Amino acid sequence: MALSKGTKLITTNQDELENEEASIRNTSDTDVHMIHSWVAGQRRKSGIGRIYTDTGAGAEVMFEHCFLQLPENFRRKKKAATSPLPGFNCTATWPVGSITLEVVLVTLPFQSAADIEFSIVKTDSRYNVILGRNALQKFGAITSTVHGMLKFPTPAGIATIRTQEMEPIECMQIFNGASDIVVHDDGYVSPNPKHPDQRIQIGTTLSTNARDTLCKLLAASIDVFAWVPSDMTGVPRDIAQHRLNVNPNITPVVQKKRAMALERSEFLDNEVQRLVDAGIMKKVKYQTWVANPVMVKKADGSWRMGYQQIPMAEIDEEETAFFTNKGIFCYTKMPFGLKNDGATYQKLIDKAFQGQIG
Repeated sequence: MALSKGTKLITTNQDELENEEASIRNTSDTDVHMIHSWVAGQRRKSGIGRIYTDTGAGAEVMFEHCFLQLPENFRRKKKAATSPLPGFNCTATWPVGSITLEVVLVTLPFQSAADIEFSIVKTDSRYNVILGRNALQKFGAITSTVHGMLKFPTPAGIATIRTQEMEPIECMQIFNGASDIVVHDDGYVSPNPKHPDQRIQIGTTLSTNARDTLCKLLAASIDVFAWVPSDMTGVPRDIAQHRLNVNPNITPVVQKKRAMALERSEFLDNEVQRLVDAGIMKKVKYQTWVANPVMVKKADGSWRMGYQQIPMAEIDEEETAFFTNKGIFCYTKMPFGLKNDGATYQKLIDKAFQGQIG
């Protein structure tokens, strides 16, 4: 697309901006690969800070808060969006439009220019613009996170733009409306800042507005989640409990204790103690029914001992006993894998939602 004279987005070195006008969201230089930029319009110049270069991004992005502060003659060049941005902010996001600008990288005496099409995205961000791999390829630019610099060729030689300060960025987005919610680059969110390892996955098909609304809801409702086992009060026995219905004519069986790999054995000891402290397990002194524990490996490589919040019938608790290196323990809550545990769980759900079920 041919551009009129003066329609340029110019990125420059910090030293060349000291005497110019105030910037758009030009806050302190504390971001990896942040470079200062310049917009040259008719009798107007506006600084832009917080430009992020991302070699993994397949599109160039200008956030709407930045677009709305461009000169009017720039904004009139906005076109309708023709396709979504898959994977942006963990969803398929539809831009509010697109705009093509001549981007000029300048660090005197070097400069390089290229026409770059930006997708305009309406979402909160700590950045104003993201330059992805397409733009970097047009400039022949190479970024270095370690050295905090951007290098690109020009007719006058190799140019270098440096950031003033570097700060590793762990998360891809922090929502202004729900400051405690952090969205990680793998699509999971951490609603509770006290437990950042407890993460929730948000559907990738949600719109930007729906995702933001959901994140704000999660931030406002962290008290309804159980972040540690002790937060789980369980289901009252008068509502539901699980019975094993063991045949009294069957001779009790004690399995021979099997050795476990060190990794699993250490996890088992730590997990059992954690669940004992939470009242989900208890120690058994004398027991005839004893089995070896079965642990399931989760997708992230860690181990799991599954259980429900439905209490075991007191008479049947010790029938769930199992070996550990620190003694014999049993469940006070219904563990996964018991016969008919699915039917007990379904009865609980039917009772809990009986007012909503047709």
